[in-house]
Amino acid sequence: MKAQVVCEHPDDRSPRHQLCPACKETQREVRLANSRAYNATYYQDKKSDPAFIDRITAHSRSLTKEQRRAYSRAQRLRDPDGGRRRSIKHKYGISLQEYDQLLDHQKGACAICKTTPHTRLCIDHDHKTGRIRGLLCRKCNTAIGLLRESESNLLRAITYLRQETSALEARREEPRSGGGAAPPFPAQGSDHSSETFPERGPPPS
Repeated sequence: MKAQVVCEHPDDRSPRHQLCPACKETQREVRLANSRAYNATYYQDKKSDPAFIDRITAHSRSLTKEQRRAYSRAQRLRDPDGGRRRSIKHKYGISLQEYDQLLDHQKGACAICKTTPHTRLCIDHDHKTGRIRGLLCRKCNTAIGLLRESESNLLRAITYLRQETSALEARREEPRSGGGAAPPFPAQGSDHSSETFPERGPPPS
């Protein structure tokens, strides 16, 4: 049964059309949603049928590379967000509408650095529970991943940065014996340095 949409803006439509442009778009979305629901139910019932699976597999293998590309292009034109919608639904269990709501809640900015990147924000989630924590830029998402999503590692990193910044400022303010400011880095073998580096010898002949 086709979805019926009654136009609520009679002043915006032409005499030859029953729907205004806004209601036409609404009708398209309703029909697309009904089609997706029907297809999901249909294939959910059919995927346990071995004969159906064999028929679909045989048809897929019979397609040439050009036919596959043409089919993919047609799919992208018919539903541009289909691939992304299926991907985030499969990986994170949320819809595009829920992603957009979270994006609006964060005002389009990363939840950590508060910047608004030109690229799409990543979905950050707890790998143990699967719970969505927020949207992050690629750099912040990569950073907490490299720190193993450990709060203790993050706190140690913060402490390290604070200590090194304080030590660097203190070294810059120390007066040198010959006059002038102290070098930004400690001398080799001093108390501030935990590691010494051997002198480089002549290059091999």
